[in-house]
Amino acid sequence: MKRIGLIPNLNKERAHEATLNLLAWLAEHGVAVVVPETEAQAVGRPELARPLAVLAEEVEAAVVLGGDGTLLSAAKPLAREGKPLLGINLGHLGFLSEIEIGEAEEALDRLLRGDYTIERRMMLVATVMRRGCAVEQHHALNDVVVNRGAVARIITLEAVAGDERIERFRGDGLIVATPTGSTAYSLAAGGPILAPQLEAILLTPICPHTLYARSLVLRPDARLKIRVLASSEEVALTVDGQVGQALTTGDELTIERSPLVTKLVRLKPPGFFRVVHTRLSHLASL
Repeated sequence: MKRIGLIPNLNKERAHEATLNLLAWLAEHGVAVVVPETEAQAVGRPELARPLAVLAEEVEAAVVLGGDGTLLSAAKPLAREGKPLLGINLGHLGFLSEIEIGEAEEALDRLLRGDYTIERRMMLVATVMRRGCAVEQHHALNDVVVNRGAVARIITLEAVAGDERIERFRGDGLIVATPTGSTAYSLAAGGPILAPQLEAILLTPICPHTLYARSLVLRPDARLKIRVLASSEEVALTVDGQVGQALTTGDELTIERSPLVTKLVRLKPPGFFRVVHTRLSHLASL
């Protein structure tokens, strides 16, 4: 590879130093590097600055230095261009980033030599319908969440798959997740862990006001609709824990498989459940 994007989260401990070290290593190996605008300015390399969307167009692959949140932010523009991502973990969990910072140079060497595989991860697309018109659309690698606002009051949502009504849920909300997102908010809400290579849509209630409401695993081609039936408070839509939007009574959210796919660079043998055990054991020890 001759041109790589480096996307660091400079709010992470050690990220500033690690970014400068990786820039120097890549320059020594004859690789052209571009960096998102704010981060390029922050590390004193403004000549490398590109808007993230432009970066995604120009590079052959991107290296994300941070945690899962940083990778989720980068996933959508890179997926639109069909470019792969290599995650180097500086966060706590790092389910999406299999490489630790101490392994970074070896990982980059293998990336440049083409000694890796690509793991394709299913994504979702969520369309907000208001009075019959599409007002917003978002793509998600992890999950789409509809939940109550700051006031602790129950909201009522109806979920429909195709032409079949699933259930009317009263509680704090609903999580619609990909298999990749099954280890995120859905897991904290009591949902199952799905192997990320699966293709499925996971529906998990948040604190449901019924004893029988449980997670459901739907076909990957299911077309799910969530209707906001009643709420005395604002209802919030959150996509991958980052994009937020207010919903009101009568709004309808259509969620289905996205045509976009996130391509993750993999350098190690398959070991998803090893990663799950390691990351969750670490979380339990905090």
